[in-house]
Amino acid sequence: MATVDSCWRPVPNPRCIQWWYLFLLTDDGEAWRVRLWVQGALGPQLRCGAELCRYPAHGEPWERQAAWGADAFHAEQDRLHVMIEACSIEEQDGEVRLAVRLPGVELTVSARSSVRWPRPVIGYDVDGTHGWCWSVPILRGRFAGRVTRGGQARDLTGTVFFDHVRADTTPSPDWLVRYRGWCWGVLWTPERSLLFLDVDFAGAPLRKAFEAVGDGPVRELSDLPVRWEGRRRPRFTLDLGDGEHPVAEQWSWPKRHRVLDRPLTERVVNAWPGLRKRHGLGRVAGGHLFTEWMRVR
Repeated sequence: MATVDSCWRPVPNPRCIQWWYLFLLTDDGEAWRVRLWVQGALGPQLRCGAELCRYPAHGEPWERQAAWGADAFHAEQDRLHVMIEACSIEEQDGEVRLAVRLPGVELTVSARSSVRWPRPVIGYDVDGTHGWCWSVPILRGRFAGRVTRGGQARDLTGTVFFDHVRADTTPSPDWLVRYRGWCWGVLWTPERSLLFLDVDFAGAPLRKAFEAVGDGPVRELSDLPVRWEGRRRPRFTLDLGDGEHPVAEQWSWPKRHRVLDRPLTERVVNAWPGLRKRHGLGRVAGGHLFTEWMRVR
């Protein structure tokens, strides 16, 4: 695990956004999606926030989110330690510790990687100056935690994915014309762990897939083993080397596109008929596939 690559890095670009993301799948089939984020250069214009979503095995999801100003943010650059208001993520002695405290709910988690991937860093250059940097400290790990909501507390255990993204981009007319969408996902079966990413950027697409058998090590695949079809609600098929495996959908939910501090712009963006954004969980090959997907036209 190389969490040093997931430390906060200050960037002068005021549009740059960084986030620390965890997907948790509990042993009893419940899913949680967590994101801590910071946007902007150092100074009074910096913004930060936290998002927490719960997806029960049956029934509709619920979510909590909040945003704050620069005074709520603290982070270190030589080790993974990020604090956003009462939320935090930190690595100590190979263990990632997460705490999310939002109105009416608190989630605390401790996680360790169970797959060997020493320096999982992926870069993507946009224009020679700006681009993405993506690190994956935990492709697959085990977690234990506790959630408290409405005065009721219960313990959680399960499987966890954790990554960090630094999106240092400045949209331009050319960039907006060429950018068509993305899809990424993580597969966990008893035998293997798989991560894939497909960014549909005309003229320079980014397609990556990584696989570990057992506890690894992780290797990069030459071909993308995932195929999806459907313009509004994609259906996924996996090629795992022994034939194609269709993914049996357990749930799939649309996701709103967030526009910070601009509620009117957010409503307009989400009403745009060309924008489609979903995430979902399915069963395949004795395991689970979690995906997030967006098309802009």
